[in-house]
Amino acid sequence: MTFGIDRLLADPALRAPLKGRRVALLAHPASVTADLTHSIDALAACPTSRSPPPSGRSTACAATCRTT
Repeated sequence: MTFGIDRLLADPALRAPLKGRRVALLAHPASVTADLTHSIDALAACPTSRSPPPSGRSTACAATCRTT
């Protein structure tokens, strides 16, 4: 089984519709990828995303996804 966040991070075609859009992630502390990285950390580390502005990370985070 592959988690949705893992599929999103691995497949540029799934990220393509997000190009230039703001993406919000409302995540529980247990929201992790298959390698146990928190989903927001994995999304922020995605080579096609910009890190969210510094604000209330514990409640909600937003990232803008840029795809090539």
